[in-house]
Amino acid sequence: MTAKGQDMHHASDGGNRDKRFRPKVRHGILAVFVVLVGAAIVHIGLLSSGANRRLEALHAAGQPTSLAEWAEQHRLPQGEENAAGLYEEAFAMLHDPPEDVNIPLLGHMRLPDRGVAWPEDTVEDTASFLANNQPCLDRLHAATRIEHCWYNWECLRSLPSFREIRQCTRLLELEMRYRAQRSDTKGALASFQAGLHLSESLRNEPMMITYLTRMSCITMLLAGLERSLSVAPFTDEQLCELEGMLTSTATGLDVTTVLISEQCWAIEMYRDPSLFAREMGNSAVFGLPGVKKRGLLDTLDHLANCIEASKLPPAQRLARFHEIDEGLSRLSVLHFAMKQTSRLESRLISLDLRTLGNLDLALAALAIERYRLATGDVPEQLDELVP
Repeated sequence: MTAKGQDMHHASDGGNRDKRFRPKVRHGILAVFVVLVGAAIVHIGLLSSGANRRLEALHAAGQPTSLAEWAEQHRLPQGEENAAGLYEEAFAMLHDPPEDVNIPLLGHMRLPDRGVAWPEDTVEDTASFLANNQPCLDRLHAATRIEHCWYNWECLRSLPSFREIRQCTRLLELEMRYRAQRSDTKGALASFQAGLHLSESLRNEPMMITYLTRMSCITMLLAGLERSLSVAPFTDEQLCELEGMLTSTATGLDVTTVLISEQCWAIEMYRDPSLFAREMGNSAVFGLPGVKKRGLLDTLDHLANCIEASKLPPAQRLARFHEIDEGLSRLSVLHFAMKQTSRLESRLISLDLRTLGNLDLALAALAIERYRLATGDVPEQLDELVP
């Protein structure tokens, strides 16, 4: 065979080998793709099975796994009187002050120093503003005579009237300070009680933001109480009554229950990824099967850790939540769904402990004032307050 013929023969063989080789490459790529798809399906199945087991375990432990179940556990018994109607009427009747009104808290006036009387024009403007809001105040005070409250808001689609709740609390705080300025200690006490009762009305409502609103209201009222005590002569009996109110408020703050309600909310979001749009503005990626199941399982694990940590003594609680946060930061990108939907639980714990601390300080202040009324002097050591 000539050299030219040999070259043609070799070229022909090489072409045939290339043709035989190309299908094998395609088949290999296809095989790898099939294996990856199969592995993904198996992985999603395992995630789904794991998530289902976790939900079953929550049910077995008596914890709700939906907001409907939460509502069923917390709704008032049939025929029980409900303060929610009065509160919602009060929210609708609330009038904001004019922009140039000369009153503290809801207006632009700066509060005087502790123990300093308000200027007469401020007293007059405050009295006029409170009179304008008397229908709202009447309902807020009337609601204190009803023990239970259940708003039953549609948590999945609409949020409660948090602004109105805070504004009504501020209104009651202003009324308390105004009455204290006029040495009406009985009226100031009633305003403080109405404010605490309003904050307590949120006790059975799920979601972290509800609890944060409740703590915000308590903080407002404690600031008002401090100023009121500095200008008005409360009796020992009234101080004792205030102690009872604050103790009851502190006992009613239960961050563990709040985290369980957050767990319900998280489960609802992963069941209906469109709810993520309200939280983060985008829900498409959270609807992908792998992302949804991985995110749900991660979130349930995370909240389980938070719920257990919330039961620790206060001195250990915040440190444990910081450890949980550090663990979140070390997770890989595969856990991005849970990392994006984390609800700042450590921030919640920090504010909860601060609120409890402020309540303890207020109780100590009341005890010191009661000691002063009884002895004519303040104690040198806090141990003297124990009796």
